[in-house]
Amino acid sequence: MQNVAILGIGQTPIGEHFELSLRELAARAIQAALQDANLTRVDGLFAGNMLSGLLTRQENLAVLIADWAGLRHLETYKIEAACGSGAAALRAAILAVSSGELESALAVGVEKMTETSGAQTTSALATAADADYETAQGISFVALNALVMQRYMYTYGWQHSDCDCLRSDVDPRHRQRW
Repeated sequence: MQNVAILGIGQTPIGEHFELSLRELAARAIQAALQDANLTRVDGLFAGNMLSGLLTRQENLAVLIADWAGLRHLETYKIEAACGSGAAALRAAILAVSSGELESALAVGVEKMTETSGAQTTSALATAADADYETAQGISFVALNALVMQRYMYTYGWQHSDCDCLRSDVDPRHRQRW
């Protein structure tokens, strides 16, 4: 295994970028990372994304991102691992370089979930749940997270009043986040 180093990073600010496509958002982060690393090209691009096929009808995302970013003649892969897609893309890029398969690789995570209705987005997110035992029962990720929180509070003896972020008597501007 070869040693691996992260040479540059880039980020598009998180927000509702209605004027930008998935490929444009990703390309901006890629260009920033390449500039930070003082590189003009890489051998591979690993794009982490879960919902492009369901929400934008675009599955062939990695090659489109590479093309939009001006990166040609490289291997491209879309990596899907639900909410961990960006991290999975980074891991795949690291493995590709450390194994010696690629000399250099770029990982990017990109997602857009605010341009579709709440029902469409919730339905798309539900595809990461267990269809046989969770979504078939009508459980959403919001509901699952609420159940996990209830169990955590029960296990550790917490009450809603123990958390400033839940207390109604605390000014919202001064609530502690956890």
